[in-house]
Amino acid sequence: MSMSFVFCTFLLVVTVTENLVLLTSASIIYESQARFTILSAQLIRLEWSSTKEFVDEKTWLVQSRQIQSIPPSFIVTRNDTHLRIDTSFVTLEYLRNATTTFSQHNIRITIRVNVVKEETVVWNAIPGEEYDGNLFGTLRTLNGSRDSKLELDCRNQPRDDLHCTYGVISRRGYVLIDDTHRPQFDDFRWPWIINKQYSPPDPSHCQIVSIEERRNCGLTNNNINQYECELRGCCFIYPSSCFYSSQSQQDLNLFGHGHVYSQALFEFTRIAGSIPLPPRYIFGIFFSRYWAYAEYE
Repeated sequence: MSMSFVFCTFLLVVTVTENLVLLTSASIIYESQARFTILSAQLIRLEWSSTKEFVDEKTWLVQSRQIQSIPPSFIVTRNDTHLRIDTSFVTLEYLRNATTTFSQHNIRITIRVNVVKEETVVWNAIPGEEYDGNLFGTLRTLNGSRDSKLELDCRNQPRDDLHCTYGVISRRGYVLIDDTHRPQFDDFRWPWIINKQYSPPDPSHCQIVSIEERRNCGLTNNNINQYECELRGCCFIYPSSCFYSSQSQQDLNLFGHGHVYSQALFEFTRIAGSIPLPPRYIFGIFFSRYWAYAEYE
């Protein structure tokens, strides 16, 4: 009996390592319908699910759920009303009896931007606030861009075919990355992406969300139709407003690195994977009408 138990336990550990991308239970805190994962002292994953079903598999963005082999140090405190999680750089406060998805009414995160000078900034889950001060990210292509000035602020970028994304560094001191509706990978030997679909939301769960509380459903410029919006389990208001309902699932990553941009970029590569250099051959033939310069030049 004991030998069988040990063998099964070993198999479980291997499965967790391969398929759950090194999720460390010592870094996970559950509170009702919320789950918080302390990936590092400055990087926290925030999940909310009305059914308490959380994603552990790889997604299109996240390849690993573990940044360091040793879980980061943090302190968890609970009283009658609130959960509090403290790391050396971040303090998270969450309303324990919250029955709705993350909003300014149930969560607050304080980031110590400069520990020496005691400078702090607060994320109050106010929609759009996290984009202020962002130092921008990438566009998929420059095709069709005729203007000398290309809009990198995704809120003001009208073209959805550019797949505009924000960066992981910000003058504000923190960045929030929404990973809720990104495709996941299956468990086959040759992994393939799967798009998870949700049931359309109950209209009453949309009506109670005020205009000020409407967080774009996994998008920044809201260029989406009603069909695609409701597949995400989100609310749609004509002509193109798609936002989380009060019961929508959320999967957010908060980068609270202050102005230590190099550390933010490093930890992003730890969860998203290393960035390979493009092979030289894809740049084609180099041509110059001047001298026959050598490769080292």
